[in-house]
Amino acid sequence: MWMALNAMTAVLKVFKYLQISNKMNSLWEVLQRAFFDILAFVIILLFILGGFGVFACVLFGDHVRSFHNIPSSLHTLLYFSIGDFSNVDYELMKQANSALAPVFIGLFLVLVVLVALNMFIAILTGKTARTLSLPFGQVSDLNYTPTFIRTFDQIHTKSTRMRKLRNNGIDTVPRQQMRRRSVC
Repeated sequence: MWMALNAMTAVLKVFKYLQISNKMNSLWEVLQRAFFDILAFVIILLFILGGFGVFACVLFGDHVRSFHNIPSSLHTLLYFSIGDFSNVDYELMKQANSALAPVFIGLFLVLVVLVALNMFIAILTGKTARTLSLPFGQVSDLNYTPTFIRTFDQIHTKSTRMRKLRNNGIDTVPRQQMRRRSVC
């Protein structure tokens, strides 16, 4: 195990030195720009795979060995997504549920293989086009902080500024807005 970890570390070190090349550095910039989009995509893909895994386990689990529990269902579906159908007998799936077996296979192939993998390619293609349109080395529009952190930081900065003004005796709200309304 430690030898495999060392080999992986050595390979990753090589990638560090490949950033010297302009083309390889643009690859790293694309991956940096697409990180949060890919992370969101992976989370959504895991939810889709989880749903199909539970669906397959409930539907075919009693009759088909590769769907007998949820982890094995997920394992089988991952093989499905790369086009390997060798570990599942479709005839057993049809015996388990003749109406929903073709629907399950069709939905999985359309949603995961066609739509989800094409979305992944579209994310990388869009970020590649944006990265290659910039002059080399310009990374000023990269913003790695999520939106909620930026929003919190803006609110915190504004409230701190208003607190300092109040402490110095400066009203931050005009007197006309401070009049109390009579309650009947």
